[in-house]
Amino acid sequence: MKKIWKYLAAVGLMIVLLVLAAYYIRLPDYSVYTVFSYGGSDFRETDLYVIVYKPWKIDHKVQDIVSRHNEMNGTPDRLTVWLYYSQYNLDQGKDFYKVIFEYGKSQVTDPPEAW
Repeated sequence: MKKIWKYLAAVGLMIVLLVLAAYYIRLPDYSVYTVFSYGGSDFRETDLYVIVYKPWKIDHKVQDIVSRHNEMNGTPDRLTVWLYYSQYNLDQGKDFYKVIFEYGKSQVTDPPEAW
């Protein structure tokens, strides 16, 4: 009878591990939580708050986030990217990575036209 319980416990543990692995594989690399954009007559600044689910190759992920943002919204004068491990850390203000991009006037572009 004890062997059956050990076997059932091992099978149950394997199922739980497989479900957790499948959940983790399906998570995206990151999710843009919110964007704050503000500016005046001659400047535009943007803050991106991003939750990173898979925190490796951060520099590559940041470049991907920045290029997608600039493609969709135009290039601001100053772009600040704040990275967080979870929404709880974002709510608590515990960022693990912050990078600031400053662009010259020649690099700044307006947002693309709406369709």
